[in-house]
Amino acid sequence: MTLSSLTPDTIFALSSNIHVLPVVHGSGDMAHVVREIIVSRHIDCVVLPLPPSVQFLLEKGIDQLPVISLVVLPEQHDDGASSCSYVPIDPCQPVIMGIRAAMSEMIPRAYIDREVRRYHPVSWVGPDPYTLKAVPLAAFSAATTPFLPPPQDPSSRWERIRWMAFRLHELELDFSSILFLCPMTDWPWLRQAYRERMPYISPEQNISLPEWWKVEPSSLYFALSELPYVTHLYEQRREEARADTHLAIDGIKELVLEARARWLTSRSTAIAHETNWVTPQLLQRYFQYVRNLTLLEHRLKPDLYTLVLAAKQMAGDEFALRLLETAKTYDYQTQPSVLDTRPSVLMGIGEL
Repeated sequence: MTLSSLTPDTIFALSSNIHVLPVVHGSGDMAHVVREIIVSRHIDCVVLPLPPSVQFLLEKGIDQLPVISLVVLPEQHDDGASSCSYVPIDPCQPVIMGIRAAMSEMIPRAYIDREVRRYHPVSWVGPDPYTLKAVPLAAFSAATTPFLPPPQDPSSRWERIRWMAFRLHELELDFSSILFLCPMTDWPWLRQAYRERMPYISPEQNISLPEWWKVEPSSLYFALSELPYVTHLYEQRREEARADTHLAIDGIKELVLEARARWLTSRSTAIAHETNWVTPQLLQRYFQYVRNLTLLEHRLKPDLYTLVLAAKQMAGDEFALRLLETAKTYDYQTQPSVLDTRPSVLMGIGEL
C-alpha cells in the first residue's frame, strides 16, 4: 500500500468488513462525529465496547432520553467490600450517541465487551476533541497514539481487548459493513489482537445483574460529560432539528447570556434602577478573559471553574453564583417519564 493510498478508511480498517472508529469518551464534539458517520454511511452493524448484560436496560434508558439515567453494575471485592461501575445514559457520550443513532436508523447493535465481575477503568488524559472541528479524525488519532497507556499482560484490560477482537471475527461471518466504536485508549492493541488472532479467555460467570436508576437533578453535573445546560441545548437543538456543530462553544455563550438574564430578573426593584454593570462591553471582555485563562491551562474549551472564576472577578459574586446555578440547569430531568418509578441516585466526585 502506497502512502498516497492511505485514507482514514484504510487507516481504521481491520478488514474489508470492519472499520474502527476510535472515540474519546465524554465529548459532545466526538459524539457529533459518531452521529454524522453513522447516518451518512452504509452500515449493517454498530459494535459497542460494552458487555451484553447492559444492552436491554441501556437501550430502554436511551428510549427515555432526554431524561438522564444510569445503568449500574454492582461489584463484589474479594475482601467483601462492595462498589459499582456504571454507564451514564448521556446524549453527549459518543457510545450513547452511536447507539441512539443506530436505533433511529434501525441498524443492529452488538455489545462485545467481556463480562467481568469487576471493571478496571483506564486513566488517561487526552487532547480536547474540539480540535476535530479543524483536524481530521485520522490525524487526531495518530497524534494521540504515542501517548496511549499500553495494557499490561496479564490484566483484565488485555483480556477484554483480546475477547473483543475474537468477537469481531465472529461478527464478520454475519455482517459485511461493521462499525466498531472502540475506545481511543484500546484501538492500537485491539487491531494487533485482531490481526494476530491472539488467544482469548471466555467471559467471567456469576456477574451481578445490572440495575437502572434515575439521576437526581442536583447530581447531573457529576453524571454528564458536558455542562447540564449545554447538554440541555443539545437536546433542544435535536428536538427543533437545528444544527449543533459548534454548540460546544456557542452553548457557553448562550449559558452566560441566560445567566445574565436571570441575574437581571432576580434583582429587586430598587437595585434594578441602578446602573447595569454587566454590559455587552463587559461581556466581550469577559469572553476574552475566559479564552485566555483556558489557553493558559492548555485547553480549547473552558470548564465550569474557569467560567465562574472569571465571572466573579469581572462581575461580582452575585453574578458568578447565578452563572453557577444556570450551568447546572437541565429542565428535561423533571419531565414525566417511566423513570419516575425507578430509584433515584445522588452522585458526587467518585461517589454514587
